[in-house]
Amino acid sequence: MSTIYNTNVCSNNPFAATPQEFVILGCPLGIPLAAAPQEFAILGCPLGIPFAAAPQEFAILGCPLGIPLAAAPQEFAILGCPLGILFETDVLPSFTITKRSYLMSLKKIAQMTGVSPSTVSRVLNNTSSTCASKEVRDKIFDAARKIGYQPDENARKLKNHSKAQNPARHISIVLARIKALDDDPFFYELFRSLEISLFENHTVIDHVVYAEDKLFQDISKSQGVIILGRCSQKLLTQILALNSNVVGIWRNSMNFNVDEVVCDGKKAAELAMKHLISLGHKNIAYIGDCSYESRYIGYCNSLINNNIPMNYEWIKQTDQTGESGRTAFYELLETSNNFSAVFCANDVTAVSVLKILKEIKRKAGRKISVISIDNIEESENTSPFLTTINIPRKEMAHMAVTLLMDRISKKHSETVRIEFPCRIVNRSSCYPV
Repeated sequence: MSTIYNTNVCSNNPFAATPQEFVILGCPLGIPLAAAPQEFAILGCPLGIPFAAAPQEFAILGCPLGIPLAAAPQEFAILGCPLGILFETDVLPSFTITKRSYLMSLKKIAQMTGVSPSTVSRVLNNTSSTCASKEVRDKIFDAARKIGYQPDENARKLKNHSKAQNPARHISIVLARIKALDDDPFFYELFRSLEISLFENHTVIDHVVYAEDKLFQDISKSQGVIILGRCSQKLLTQILALNSNVVGIWRNSMNFNVDEVVCDGKKAAELAMKHLISLGHKNIAYIGDCSYESRYIGYCNSLINNNIPMNYEWIKQTDQTGESGRTAFYELLETSNNFSAVFCANDVTAVSVLKILKEIKRKAGRKISVISIDNIEESENTSPFLTTINIPRKEMAHMAVTLLMDRISKKHSETVRIEFPCRIVNRSSCYPV
């Protein structure tokens, strides 16, 4: 048997460098070659036929069917190794295998995370937010990122004899508004949607950079950058100085000279206010950011356009975290009892408000309507269920990745702006006056 070359591990032992990184056709990706012989067959041999029965009749990937295995080593490569790389080659400086670029299986991720392959599949395919806990989903995504997981579609393409796939692209993600993913469920869920879209596009995340990290030199080596959340002109200038392929995802157009995917926060706020006003509410409080914030502008515009006076005692400035929202609502209850509804700038704030209302239900003596923006997963599990405005995270993530891949490939040069519509998710936290 001829030796197999790998730039990471070079050995004269047959298949010594291969088991941990490559598998044959029909064997789940990630299964070492040594573990496969009794269960899977090589190309052209029906699955289930042991290797021992196949060598004289079938060929490995890239070798025409019918050519004995013995005749193939000099000309063809195994699955995962670019076709045409000779098995016997001992020095191939142009061929480098990295752990991020080869395909790995759901089973490998399952072994790393201690869950079943079916759970891994459901999480990575975003089947349902309830298929696993947040902790388990985080472990699965982290493991998938470490090993450069790619969806089954790529394996099917190889199995169907399509040409070898292009090398994986590498991009960085900048989180411009938060210090950690756990700080904001909306950006956490948007980030996860991005990861799934990037997996599907054979793209690896090189770096996740927070605005305060000041590690932007890292992104210069990536092929592109996706920015999550509103950023300043100064921050964008820093990013563009290091990487020209940039796409932003935010709630409003920033009027920057970069591609952007948006869902208008002002329109979302106006839709929320329209719903409350349609229920007869005029005394509507606001909890959220008030500084250059589109959702606050939408709130004010709605009051003005409907000839409803603004009561500044009902407007509470926060940093849009659950804790600040909780504090603001307690202040609102202490200083004013006349409001009948609360418009929260995001779901995190609204969740805190609903918890307080549940705690003081008997003391309140009246029903207070609550509406917000984002439609995060937790909004489906509140009591009562939260009425909110849906921001289409999955679609925005998919489009941002599509735009970035297109720009990296130099298929467009003009700045592109794509706006997604928002919609109301009418649950049970709003009541007629």
